[in-house]
Amino acid sequence: MSESYEYTADGFEVLVKRHRKDAAVMRSYAARMAEERGDYEFVADVIGEVMGMSPRRAANWLEVAQALDGPLRSTFEALLAGEICEERMQAIYSKTQWLAADKVAAVEQVALDNALWSSPRELAGIMDEEILRVDPDGYADRKSRRMHQRKLEHRTGSDGVSTLAITGDEATNHAITQHVGALAKKLRRDGDEREMDQLRCDISQQLLLGTFEGAGEVKAEIIIHLTPDILAGFSDAPAQVAGMGPIAAEVARDYAAKGDWYRLVEDPVTGVGIKAETKSRFPTPGMRRLLFSTHKTCSAPFCMAAAVTCDIDHCRRHDDGGKTCICNLLPLCRHHHRLKDEGNWNYTKNPDGSVKWTTDEGRVITKPLRPHKRN
Repeated sequence: MSESYEYTADGFEVLVKRHRKDAAVMRSYAARMAEERGDYEFVADVIGEVMGMSPRRAANWLEVAQALDGPLRSTFEALLAGEICEERMQAIYSKTQWLAADKVAAVEQVALDNALWSSPRELAGIMDEEILRVDPDGYADRKSRRMHQRKLEHRTGSDGVSTLAITGDEATNHAITQHVGALAKKLRRDGDEREMDQLRCDISQQLLLGTFEGAGEVKAEIIIHLTPDILAGFSDAPAQVAGMGPIAAEVARDYAAKGDWYRLVEDPVTGVGIKAETKSRFPTPGMRRLLFSTHKTCSAPFCMAAAVTCDIDHCRRHDDGGKTCICNLLPLCRHHHRLKDEGNWNYTKNPDGSVKWTTDEGRVITKPLRPHKRN
């Protein structure tokens, strides 16, 4: 039963859509102003003066406005209708700005087909996969050029706290993150009371300085999702790394052959594994892997928590007769697990694998099993 509030989500949605429409109108006005004046450089100064931006930031803002007025017109229409936010629009622009003109429309359409249920980060992953499909050579070339700029960077902060960043191969950085996370979990199991983020930070610093002890026996489980055709070399469609996103087929085959990562071969049509069930309340390791082959992230809309880090929830409670089988299990991050148990939200797992959530106010949103794609 939905709750009754004076300040409702529906009322808030009206304000959000109005804000998005205003943002779209501002971008369109600026693009037309640049077209009318014909001097791009100094129009950016005008925009910077009005909006309180530096010339460089204003020029970047204007570049996005002109893209919305040109090749990303469908994205502009979605922003104008209040269907997407500025952050999702920026994600679409950043992923398409270096593509050849004949590749932009396909990537943009896939993004817009999925924008209503996916977070900006998830949307970026969906676009990366599509770019790997439609422009594999360009993707490889851009990665090669960017890898020449790889670096370790110390970013100064304040109050004696700063940031250390590694810019480099995404798969390698993902593996590092997962390994450090596995070490942190081991320390927590052994009774360490530090928070996980604190542990990951401390372990990373100690590993780099060579002062961390006990890393030898701990190995993170990193899962590559790929089909038999990709594994055999008959297909160059992108594979997926759990918790990271798409990866080129050649790279996936390389990692799978080395045996460094756990490879999960899936049905090329459904993308899922076989049926599995146990009488125990807790799923077996094999069942967990099969579940992760179906649901790669938390089953809540907009949540990008990797399934391998989530709680495994019974759709129908085990105490109420719910089976411990793939058909009755879903990964939920701890926050969304609590939202279901304590926040009066609930969900239903549909026969097609999608998950329909109902909020405490009765609003409904569905997260599909797989991204929507256009042929």
